Amino acid sequence: MKKFEFSMQKVLEYKTHVKDKEKNVLAQMRSRYQEVYDEMIAMQQVYNEFNKQYAARCTLGITIRELAIARTYMADLAERIEQMFLLLEKAAREIDLQLDRVIEVSKEKSSMDKLKDRCYVVYREQQRKEMEIFIDDFVANTSHMALQVN
Repeated sequence: MKKFEFSMQKVLEYKTHVKDKEKNVLAQMRSRYQEVYDEMIAMQQVYNEFNKQYAARCTLGITIRELAIARTYMADLAERIEQMFLLLEKAAREIDLQLDRVIEVSKEKSSMDKLKDRCYVVYREQQRKEMEIFIDDFVANTSHMALQVN
């Protein structure tokens, strides 16, 4: 009997490749999300520290020029933090979509694996039947030969 060969092996390999590719994209997206998140946290810490310094300087006395510069700087920081927050929300939605893609591709690959397993079970059953037929023929021929010799 011929060796087991899954007729859709190339499709299965393609699904595996697609799954790996989608997982890599998801990992890159999560990595980029974490970088932006860390940057936003650092920027919030800078904002909070500057705000404390600003409050301390205000109690000691500050010129109008310094006050205007400090408020402009704080407004700019606050706006950049807000933009990063919006970027993170968008990235989180994209990560969710990518995760859905990975799940869908995983389901497709899993169904292909199950199909391959079922085909292999059928192959093994056919192989077993052929072996039984071969053994039956061998036993029949051996007894026939034994009768002819006598």
